[in-house]
Amino acid sequence: MSHPTLAFERPPRGAPHPVPWQAVDASPGITSMDLLTRLSVPGSSGDQDTHHAWATWIALLLRFSMDTTVTITLSSAGDVQKLRCGEARARLLEPIRRPQEGTTLLGENAAWLRDTWYGSLNLSANEALQFAVGAIYHSHRSPRDLGLVSVWAALERLFSSNAAELKFRVCANIAAYLEPPGIIRYELFKTLTELYDARSSAAHGSMVKRFDAYKDSVTIASRAILRIVGLGRVPTKDELERELLCPSAQHD
Repeated sequence: MSHPTLAFERPPRGAPHPVPWQAVDASPGITSMDLLTRLSVPGSSGDQDTHHAWATWIALLLRFSMDTTVTITLSSAGDVQKLRCGEARARLLEPIRRPQEGTTLLGENAAWLRDTWYGSLNLSANEALQFAVGAIYHSHRSPRDLGLVSVWAALERLFSSNAAELKFRVCANIAAYLEPPGIIRYELFKTLTELYDARSSAAHGSMVKRFDAYKDSVTIASRAILRIVGLGRVPTKDELERELLCPSAQHD
């Protein structure tokens, strides 16, 4: 028999985890792994849904700013002590790929997260950004080609101002949003058109020739998400067109 079980201390070499153990509520097919980081949201304000929304937004910021494998694996309304003595239950939320070895939250990253997460929380309610973040976040569960389609669906939702000439508009808008006028913007535009061609191949069942198309698309999507967070707003159709056709003198 095998059921996801929560332990609270690392095991001695060659030995099982020390007691106590607690069973974890999990859906069929979900496997477990060591919990490497614990995020606690104090219960002094808000309800459980609010706390989970806060934790989710913090995890998303970590995912887009540092490591695309960051996810909320285990969730519980009780603190660690209540879990240890069985007064609270934990839920294993999803199967995940093993995090990269050696991922560390540096001081400057921690300071950015501290200064950014609460002020940007209102963005999590934006419908377009919510769709985009969800599509990118869940893309790792799919085969690489389908994940590529998901990432570009997110970018299209944020940067498509018109259905006509979709490839050009989306790629041009992203390049204008991320880079100031000049050769770097043009080179990014050319890279984006190549990635969009890879997305189209994946969407139509053809072989994707560019091996890193998914990874490169996630990197660009993460840049876009982080700029949206930094500016505190999702770009409007008018802003995208103005930046493309009448670029500002200063590019934030």
